[in-house]
Amino acid sequence: DSYRRPHAKVYLAAHHPLRTRDPSKASLFVVPLETFVSSQLKSPCGGTTHQQRMAMAGRALLASPWLRQRRGADHLIVSPWWGSPHAWGRPKDNGQVPRPQSLWNTLRRSGIF
Repeated sequence: DSYRRPHAKVYLAAHHPLRTRDPSKASLFVVPLETFVSSQLKSPCGGTTHQQRMAMAGRALLASPWLRQRRGADHLIVSPWWGSPHAWGRPKDNGQVPRPQSLWNTLRRSGIF
């Protein structure tokens, strides 16, 4: 049921009693990334393509001082779809070269993965 209602997970996490709004007190950062929803949009969303949205997500993550503080060790990217790595731009096992601006490549270059 939560697969069909992805925003339910975000709502539950946002209202969890152990959640803090002070990032300096957080021991875990949950980053919901609805890769499947983004990849299935048939027309641009806000004038952006799926690849552009994934690149923007990567830039936003890397801009976070909290991500850089522990090199992402305390960040959990929640993207519940078997195709997420490829939707992020991870190359298939056929020698394909990753797109330079892909979320996958951005996180790999940063040392997060």
